[in-house]
Amino acid sequence: MHLTPEINSERLTSIPIHFILCTERTGSSMLTTMLNISNEVLCTSEELFALYFYKTYKAKVKWTSKEIDIFLHQLRLLLVNTPELYFGPIENLRTNLNRFKDSLNYQTLIRLVYLNFLEEKNKQSVRVIVDKQIKYLFHLKLMKEIFPDSKIILLTRDIRENVVSKCKRKINGQENEMFHAGTWNFTYEQTDELHHLYPESVLIIHYED
Repeated sequence: MHLTPEINSERLTSIPIHFILCTERTGSSMLTTMLNISNEVLCTSEELFALYFYKTYKAKVKWTSKEIDIFLHQLRLLLVNTPELYFGPIENLRTNLNRFKDSLNYQTLIRLVYLNFLEEKNKQSVRVIVDKQIKYLFHLKLMKEIFPDSKIILLTRDIRENVVSKCKRKINGQENEMFHAGTWNFTYEQTDELHHLYPESVLIIHYED
């Protein structure tokens, strides 16, 4: 959707971006659906565009229409999680980006991309963006650099139930219990660094609760 005039650059950059971090089969899709019931929360499909584009565009503040077209082409190639279901029309995003092209810093850029998710949701009411992103657990230092004020919901689940669920769903094409137990351990080993980087900003939620 096209953003109304009252949503200016200052308003955009004031929208906080928080995260749900977890491994698969811990209830993150259910939590995403619950959060999206609120008109003030936009909880998006997991994509890594904020990390991938940071090095290239972090210092850019002025854009041409041609540069925006190039960015949109790169973005469309990057989106992997069935964008036709979760991501609004590229033309709408192009219009919104061009509106801000003379003062389009990285924080405004990524917020405009987030606001293009879930086309049917009224973005004028959104006060918080939440990104359900499993892979951010492996890029915590870069995540802190880009989103220094973000808060994090860390979802976890009893490893036995998690492994059984992953085997049933053949996550990563695997039915091997040792493989899924290993990925669970490897994923949550990162939480020590998470607490070090965000000591006051991590909320742990257990699937069983």
